[in-house]
Amino acid sequence: MVFWGVIMGLFEKRYCILAAVIVPSFLFGLLHVFSNGIFSPLEKAQLVLAGTVAGIPFSLIEYYYDSSWNNTLVHAFLNALPSSAA
Repeated sequence: MVFWGVIMGLFEKRYCILAAVIVPSFLFGLLHVFSNGIFSPLEKAQLVLAGTVAGIPFSLIEYYYDSSWNNTLVHAFLNALPSSAA
């Protein structure tokens, strides 16, 4: 809710919609680097990139539905899916 309820709104008012989509998505990706686990620099970069790419649809969901609750439900659903053992 912080990313798309607060940060996104601030960037949209201050800058533009593109910044309001990209900045919270990047911060969302950056937050995932601090998840459990020891990661190499390459893996950290991949986490940030994957989190950023995943965050963009969350931004679009926020714009479309004008509610952070939809993002909460989508994120909870994605977290409930089994992880692939790669």
